[in-house]
Amino acid sequence: MRRLIAILMLLILVPTAASAEARVVIDEFAISRWVTENMQALNIPSIAVGIVGPDKDYYLETYGPAELDQPFLIGSLSKSVTALAVMLLVHDGVMKLEDSASQWVGGVPAAVTVRHLLHQTSGLARADDVEGWTELGATVEDLVARATFAAPGTYGYSNLNYNILGVIVAKASGKPYAEFVKHRIFDPAGMATASAQPNPPSGHVVGHQYMYGFPMDFGEPAYNPATVPAGFIWMAPNDMSRWIRLFVAKGKLDGKQVVPAAVVEQLLQKPDGSDYAMGWLIKTDGPTPYAKHTGATAAFTSAMSVVPDREFGVFVLTNLNLWMGVGATTILNGVMSPILGTPPSAATNIEFIVRLGFGLLVALIIFTFLFELLRWIRSGFPLRLSPRERTAIILTVLINVGVVIAVTQYFGTPVEVIITTQPDIGYGFLITVVVGTLRRVLTGFNKTAHLRALASDTDDE
Repeated sequence: MRRLIAILMLLILVPTAASAEARVVIDEFAISRWVTENMQALNIPSIAVGIVGPDKDYYLETYGPAELDQPFLIGSLSKSVTALAVMLLVHDGVMKLEDSASQWVGGVPAAVTVRHLLHQTSGLARADDVEGWTELGATVEDLVARATFAAPGTYGYSNLNYNILGVIVAKASGKPYAEFVKHRIFDPAGMATASAQPNPPSGHVVGHQYMYGFPMDFGEPAYNPATVPAGFIWMAPNDMSRWIRLFVAKGKLDGKQVVPAAVVEQLLQKPDGSDYAMGWLIKTDGPTPYAKHTGATAAFTSAMSVVPDREFGVFVLTNLNLWMGVGATTILNGVMSPILGTPPSAATNIEFIVRLGFGLLVALIIFTFLFELLRWIRSGFPLRLSPRERTAIILTVLINVGVVIAVTQYFGTPVEVIITTQPDIGYGFLITVVVGTLRRVLTGFNKTAHLRALASDTDDE
């Protein structure tokens, strides 16, 4: 009888295991080729890629000099850590989702709840947190005092929402944010290199910034410690795979329930009227629902995705400041598409081309400015302007001012933040506006002097 029961159990379990394995079929050669193509097209120094199952890694590799145990900055993927920290405190009964955030952070409107912050529906906009990039000493309370809150309930992505949550975690738990997430998340999950400390960990991957299409080893510029909960947590690929597995396996790692399954399910639950859950965007517009998020700092980009129905997740980490994490997202989508059976992506070097083209434009503006400057010097420093040239210069100034306003309004980002996060674009933008305007002024002087010389020659005749 015992033998019969054992045989029956084996027949039940083996197909189940085989079915789980069949959920994810990967082609390692195709993945390697895809990652390498994008790495070369975008000049990315190092990339880490992981395909994670509920109890093992289907694929985990680094490309370039980075190693699996070297931490990368994960950017806004940090928000998923902060969201879990908050929900653990909710699970512990320390706080409720409907609690007003104002009881922990002064200046936040009383109507804004913890839930609003998690779902990015507090009424803040992206522009309300930009000082945190450049004012390294600003506290969250300082940023809140300068922010403008619309009526809560409308979605608006803002890092400040999660920086406020970081303060709430610290005050509600009675421990510094970095200490709490280490004690309650990183240590129990066996994530040895993960760090939410305000300073970079030793042995981390070196970050790079684009300079007109070519990566330069500048490292990660100094960042405000107050912004760690929203975008400056470090994780090595080995730890990132365990982080993704927490969500794939509903909180279980190595046979142990590290995080309550109900907490994980709530983190990935799509709210009414928005795609932003808690540190994750929930996409339901295709045949297979999935959760995702991207991250970008001044010298790193990242992307992650979890497909609960198929029990797998994917992450991509890079050490280059690709614009808004687009490169990391492209690589991730290309890795996921054959698994999900969706149309494959195509490798693109459009960002490299655009940045290189912009660099050539900046070089052209500098060259023409120097040319006009030399003409102006040889002409004896003329300072008169004809009415036509005066009008042309005024129009040039108005257009350039309009461009500055339009760009900063469109991206919701001041120029100084663009310079910090995208130095080639930021400085190139300033050169284009300032040097371009000065060149037009010199051109006006030179043309006016030339016309006066022609008029003088005509009078002499």
